[in-house]
Amino acid sequence: MLARLPRLPYALDPLIAEAKRRARQRRLLIWLSLALLIALGVGLTVALPPSGGGSNGVSPAAAGSLREGSPFVSVPKIERARPLRSMSGSHPLRRGTRVGNDFSGTRTFATRRDGFALGNLTASEGGPMYPLATTDGGKTWRIAGLIVNVAAAQGGVDVREAGVVDARTWFMCCGLNTVVDVTTDAGKHWWAAFLPGEVVNVFAYDNPHARLVALVRPFRTAHSRQRLWIYSSVDGRRWTYEPSLKLIY
Repeated sequence: MLARLPRLPYALDPLIAEAKRRARQRRLLIWLSLALLIALGVGLTVALPPSGGGSNGVSPAAAGSLREGSPFVSVPKIERARPLRSMSGSHPLRRGTRVGNDFSGTRTFATRRDGFALGNLTASEGGPMYPLATTDGGKTWRIAGLIVNVAAAQGGVDVREAGVVDARTWFMCCGLNTVVDVTTDAGKHWWAAFLPGEVVNVFAYDNPHARLVALVRPFRTAHSRQRLWIYSSVDGRRWTYEPSLKLIY
């Protein structure tokens, strides 16, 4: 015999519909919470540099963003030179002293007779380097300025390359450092400019407003993409950053 249940005083359909609606709301809130947690986790992963990243705790992605125009790098617009001074502890030969033409080093000529050189006057590697000049096609040479580097223990600023703009304007550069030395009066006065990076090359430019152009590699981390900065100068005393040439690599 089947027992007969008493009839409820209210209908169940509205209650069931309400329970289903609330269940759907709970499932939606759970999915939204999971999505928010996932987004936060991804954001922290991008923001925090990995422990094995670039030098000084900079990740490769962050180091790659250090370029012109970003808030992390400010390219110096103007660099001013200062008079080149004699090195402490050195006993250089006087300007105008004649030397032989058997020195080692870079020689370059503005004319058939007028030349400039950066010469090592000794037979040993790493000897003292002097700016040298000739007015007779290289037959005789004379000291044309202060000694520019001596033994490493005396801390000389190293330059390796010599170049000319004309018979009286010469320059020295490119010794794996930031200096460019320039004279515009055939060696009577020299000016040293320290540019904001390794000087890769300096060359004469046929422009009255930019007679000298320097290619500078800024100091970066090992993982970053290194762009060359371009500086120009009329006389080596004032170097100006050239943003129009910033896309040269």
